[in-house]
Amino acid sequence: MVKVRPDALFLFDFPDDTIEDGRDIVVFGGRGVTDAIAQMIRRLGYQASAPQDEDFKGWSLDVSDQSSEFWLRFSDLGSEGSLVTADRTFPRWLWPWPRRAYVDFLLKLDAELRRDGRFRDIKWVKDRDDEIGGDSPIVPDER
Repeated sequence: MVKVRPDALFLFDFPDDTIEDGRDIVVFGGRGVTDAIAQMIRRLGYQASAPQDEDFKGWSLDVSDQSSEFWLRFSDLGSEGSLVTADRTFPRWLWPWPRRAYVDFLLKLDAELRRDGRFRDIKWVKDRDDEIGGDSPIVPDER
């Protein structure tokens, strides 16, 4: 059994794609980063939706393969860096849910983020308040 850290905190090298009209933000930034992550996911053999605008929350993706569905949200945290939350979606009646597929997906996503030179200082955490975190989205259970 393993414990999962579903949130990746990182810095990135992408141009700011925020759109403003002189007074307000019309489109929040992060579409370019989310699109790059979607391309990575597709190279891994998953289907990924086009980035979906979630206003100030960020941009999301629906991800799937033949047996599993996942959801990702990219949020630009400003000076704190950025956050990608990867969660699994499954029918509530389905138990146990396909944990192995989720773990495999997170490990593959981590490897792709690390391969791409535009992402750096990647730290996986249980949630944004997790000050310890680690280099992997997976923590072996030490029982």
